[in-house]
Amino acid sequence: MSFSFRSDSEYSVPCGSQTYQGYSGYWPVGAYRQLYHDLIAFMDSVLNTDQMPYKIRYDRDGIRAVRNPIGNAGRRSLAGLLTHCHRWIDLYWPGYWYSPDFQLFFDCFLRSSFGQVRCTEYDSSSPAVEAAHAAMFNGFVEDLRREAVLRNVKKSLWEWNANLEDQAESISEYVWKLQSANELLPVRFELYYDESVAVDTDAMPRMNWAWNGSNGWLMTPSLADASDARIEARARIDPALAMRHRACFFANRQGADHDLFDHMAGSICKLEMGGRHHANHFHVLFLFDARYIGVADLDHLVNRARHRWWKVTGGLGQSFDCRDRSDVDRLRAQGRWGLDPLNRGDVEQYVRFEQNVLRYFTEDKGQMLRVKPSAKARTLTMGIMP
Repeated sequence: MSFSFRSDSEYSVPCGSQTYQGYSGYWPVGAYRQLYHDLIAFMDSVLNTDQMPYKIRYDRDGIRAVRNPIGNAGRRSLAGLLTHCHRWIDLYWPGYWYSPDFQLFFDCFLRSSFGQVRCTEYDSSSPAVEAAHAAMFNGFVEDLRREAVLRNVKKSLWEWNANLEDQAESISEYVWKLQSANELLPVRFELYYDESVAVDTDAMPRMNWAWNGSNGWLMTPSLADASDARIEARARIDPALAMRHRACFFANRQGADHDLFDHMAGSICKLEMGGRHHANHFHVLFLFDARYIGVADLDHLVNRARHRWWKVTGGLGQSFDCRDRSDVDRLRAQGRWGLDPLNRGDVEQYVRFEQNVLRYFTEDKGQMLRVKPSAKARTLTMGIMP
């Protein structure tokens, strides 16, 4: 199996131009997200059901493919996904780390004759041709299941999800040490991005994989029609860029925005994919030292944080202060609001705060990153305590 792909600089196009007439060569808003969630659903059905997409029948009129009915409540039927399968390979960027189910799909697709056929021009007008492709699709699903057993993918996925428990333990230890030594003033924040961009230098080129016989697999600019669509901001789908933005935000604390960090006792930041913004975004907790920072100072500090995020993202950064939630008073009345100033030694208040923080950072809401720039890239970071 051979691969050939070009760097961003080799397939970038000038601002305002298009790769082909009517085609942008970039990800239109929502396209990446749709493929991402469809692949999750597909692999869930492959790994956790025994359904086969088609029944293949041979009779005097030739070969026919008949869709199998949905047999597993709550899971996607594999029938009908034949025409979508080849698009999911667009999610594969060489050099990135993927969750075990995603990596299984990419590896099996790129080595399979089914993948080579689906990424090659063909005439699908013949029922016999479509039936032959359906039979290959069945074989591809069987190949995924066999390889999943060899790789013990289910166990790997369990271990991947269990990482949330390790994160919860680390966060609890971190905030306990901070709270025991300080009077803390917490602020919970969300950092995210504008949905679309005005210039293509802020976008992620969309590449297609194509099988080219003796030359193997090639990556070429996408021909997906996006002429009437808005272009997605790169950082919403590329975790490598989002992590660079995070590193810049917390770097050089003695610089122009030093007053934001001067009396920050600690911080927690986690990159997730999905949620309200359906894209890469950060959950952030700032923990200020209440000996120097009061509630009246928070608006100024929050504005400093907003502006700093806007600067490091090149003007694409957006933010949300959780104090602006419409249900704060209701949550406080129910004893569920844990972000008031913390009094050192108030165990009941601390427990409420800890539960709030753990819900925010470690509840499994299907937002764990399935794509990272490397295996060791950290989605969760915590500030070094002074």
